[in-house]
Amino acid sequence: MMLAEAARNDARINDLCFVTARRGWAVGDHGAIWATDDGGRTWRAQNSGVACPLYSVCFIDENIGWAAGGGAHPFSHTGYGVLLFTRDGGRSWRQFDKLLLPLLRRVRFFDARRGAAVACPSAMFPSGLLATDSGGQAWHPLGGEVSGDWLDGDFVEMNLGAVAGRQGRFAALRQGELKEPGSISALRGLWRMTLAGEHGWLVGDGGLVMTSNDLGALWQLPASPLPESASRQFDFRAVAAVDSAVWIAGAPGSRIWHSPDGGRSWLAQATGVAVPLHAVCFVDRQRGFAAGALGTIIATEDGGRTWSVQRCGGNRAALLGVFADPRDVPLELFARLCGFEGYFGVVELPTRRDLDIAAPPETADEDRLREALLRVGGCDARRNWRFPLRQRGVNLTIDGIVDLWDRATDRRGLTECEADLCRSIRQWRPEIVVTYDADPSGADPAAHLINQLVLAAVRSAADPTKFSDQLTEAGLEPWTVSKVFAMQPAAARGGVELATAQFWPRAGRSPAELAALPRGLLSESFMPSPPVIAFRLILDNSGRDQSERDFFSGRPLAPGGGARRALPPSAVQNLDALRRAAEKRRNVQAIIARIDADPQSGVSLLGQAGELTLGLEPDAAAEVLYLLADGFQRRGRWLEAADTLNMLAERYPRHPLARAALVWLVQFYSGSEPAHRLGLGGNAAAVATEVRASRAARAAELGRLLERQHPDLYALPRVRFPLAVAWRAQGYPQQADRFYTLWQRNAGNPAWRACAAGELWLADPRGAAPKPVLTCAAAPGKPLLDGRLDDDVWRRARPAALVSPLTDDHDWPAVVYLAYDREYLYVAVRCRKAPETPAADAAGSSAGPRLRDPDLSRRDRFVLLLDLDRDFATYYQLEIDDRGWAAESCWGDRTWNPKWYVAADSDQRQWTAEAAIAWKELTDRPPESRDVWAAGLQRVVPWAGLQSWSAPAAVVVVPEGFGYLIFE
Repeated sequence: MMLAEAARNDARINDLCFVTARRGWAVGDHGAIWATDDGGRTWRAQNSGVACPLYSVCFIDENIGWAAGGGAHPFSHTGYGVLLFTRDGGRSWRQFDKLLLPLLRRVRFFDARRGAAVACPSAMFPSGLLATDSGGQAWHPLGGEVSGDWLDGDFVEMNLGAVAGRQGRFAALRQGELKEPGSISALRGLWRMTLAGEHGWLVGDGGLVMTSNDLGALWQLPASPLPESASRQFDFRAVAAVDSAVWIAGAPGSRIWHSPDGGRSWLAQATGVAVPLHAVCFVDRQRGFAAGALGTIIATEDGGRTWSVQRCGGNRAALLGVFADPRDVPLELFARLCGFEGYFGVVELPTRRDLDIAAPPETADEDRLREALLRVGGCDARRNWRFPLRQRGVNLTIDGIVDLWDRATDRRGLTECEADLCRSIRQWRPEIVVTYDADPSGADPAAHLINQLVLAAVRSAADPTKFSDQLTEAGLEPWTVSKVFAMQPAAARGGVELATAQFWPRAGRSPAELAALPRGLLSESFMPSPPVIAFRLILDNSGRDQSERDFFSGRPLAPGGGARRALPPSAVQNLDALRRAAEKRRNVQAIIARIDADPQSGVSLLGQAGELTLGLEPDAAAEVLYLLADGFQRRGRWLEAADTLNMLAERYPRHPLARAALVWLVQFYSGSEPAHRLGLGGNAAAVATEVRASRAARAAELGRLLERQHPDLYALPRVRFPLAVAWRAQGYPQQADRFYTLWQRNAGNPAWRACAAGELWLADPRGAAPKPVLTCAAAPGKPLLDGRLDDDVWRRARPAALVSPLTDDHDWPAVVYLAYDREYLYVAVRCRKAPETPAADAAGSSAGPRLRDPDLSRRDRFVLLLDLDRDFATYYQLEIDDRGWAAESCWGDRTWNPKWYVAADSDQRQWTAEAAIAWKELTDRPPESRDVWAAGLQRVVPWAGLQSWSAPAAVVVVPEGFGYLIFE
């Protein structure tokens, strides 16, 4: 909370509301609320009592109003909503703290009781729309079965309005139901909407402006579209309308576009600011306000012809990070430079990875990165909408990436990406830029490409002849970056080194400590910071002696200036105790890290858990226990991991890691694969049944605990489907069926809805199956495992074709066959080789002995995924690459080493493989006729793409996308 208080002055403003020309409010990040009663000449801070971003504010008169927002939970990545209420114009705000709301994007009230809201979809509000008739004290879902990653919406009545969001999706709300969803653009995000009477305006990425005459059911271009320069130079984020007049703003904030006649003509109005604008509000045709980054609020009294700055916390960034993946952002660096030293820092993601992967979690990674950056003291983060990459695990060559970009930009991919980065630099005017290091080896082509583009964009940003339309049409100015640093690969040393565990007395902690929980917004498991992160100076325009090696050396930026917040006096007390606790935390983490080198030491560590956590603050103690459990998991010691996570959940129930621990425990105790992996079933059927019942009872007990303490987690399908398996094992199939019946109607995610419908279909298989079905035929005889696929068993087996979600695999098809007998499950694959095989991967040899669990991440490989109990959480993973090398894991545990037999063959055109795995490696009993497993069949070609039999599918496995394997 201390960091949030220090950063509120420069917190981004996300929304504005004026009830008169003089009385208004602005809300933003870090729980910031600003109010004015003199038309904006003075703004005073109001105490919200929260530290999360606020995205919406609504007042129905000068006294009664609401503010809404929220964030994401670390590790689980589920969203939470915050709703504040005031009856005295904001002098005091009260939070409705008993509500289980998703992250709220927009709130609109029609009177003191009736209101509606747009939110991120959640398990409890799958459509992302909700309504209240109690002034916000209780909410009920709207929208029906349609869901989407909505970014905004508007309402003319509680059950009448429209919504819009990412990937150009929109839908109309009629009588409380979302009708006829559509898409304007597969790439552009639709960020802001306003409805007035029958008329409406919608704006988004790439200068997108649409209008509607039927309350958002259909959208079309205005009578006179904006100039082409608008689509090249602006991403719109805000819109306001008064009668036929409309104003549109976004990034950069240097121009606001205005139409006085309903879109028949347009004017570009200079604002005098460059940073992005996220809100526009006009009280009449003359008086209006706009607000955005760094706490900026500007105003006009002449319809926008002239604008003046009313307040701001700064006017530019000191630090700009440019990375392709949110998980690559060095949060520890931003913690030190922004959180501890006060420099304004922002992150740009030039690329996106959402074209060929499954639906995102409740909160998108762009939103979670922005929140993580805010938590460590940064200011903002943005993802570009135009430049796609394939999903993680599919690393196209540089030529492949450029081709992908060219298809999205009329063959101008590299030029347009450089122009976008140049515009970001001219907009934010950073002193320092940090990005990837060059990677000529080709291990990470996207990182190398971004490194080269950043260097080109930095040079172009300083040159007034480069991308000059950014100057003439967007109103930006050339900008010279002082230094560019490249983040070095892990374990590299030299250059400027950031010691992540260094204790900072002013903050009372280290960068690693400050970044620990924010890092959980980008990862599903706790990952300690590396001891040192090294950065190399790769471009220096500072004109200073190269011996000055720190980030801002030679370029002093005064606290309280335009690029750095004022440093508050240190309020940290008892520094010696904090320093000793930080040192103990480091020492304990080092001890736990030894588990990998000496697995037996972990057993003794479990008995020392109390001593290890003695004297640590709750956050640090919870992290220590989680790291200890993670070490056990990596070594396949799941019982010790379960004991440790149970301890964590009992001792620190409010910590985010306790939420992650409880989810893992539910899946562990309900899953049949972990039980068999640990040999808990025994050989006797009676013993196996008793063990399953005992474990199921423990899973159900944990489910009841989640229902009481974390009902939002209890509602998640990745918790409820394992619990349904546990209920069935306990002899309560009706309880599971009730859940399936409810979920097939209410699930927002289509994949999870299909899982529920599929369970009901399996009980009564009438009509078409909700999921793909593959029959596993009884083998007429044992195949000869020679990799040639010429046995009778494969001629009789039913083929399963693997296809790419982007349908770009016509030249490299693949097909899979499955069969079984009383001893083995047999699998065979036939894969046409993909073009453009990288030389480093093609040169691999199959000669010599096969390694145990080799790294196959850069090989063309087939992946078989088996979920025996259909909990869509725990599963076996068996992989075979083009050489016939194999790797396997059980629920991510690579120490599982089953005995199975693999053979492969290849020629210039294709590769084939066949394998056999004994049932005893997978289950206590072989499957019977008509038994049904959930299964995934997919092929990963790292330089080309992914193919799968069922959908959704991804390199990072999506269990809810599995189909059904029915034994003949």
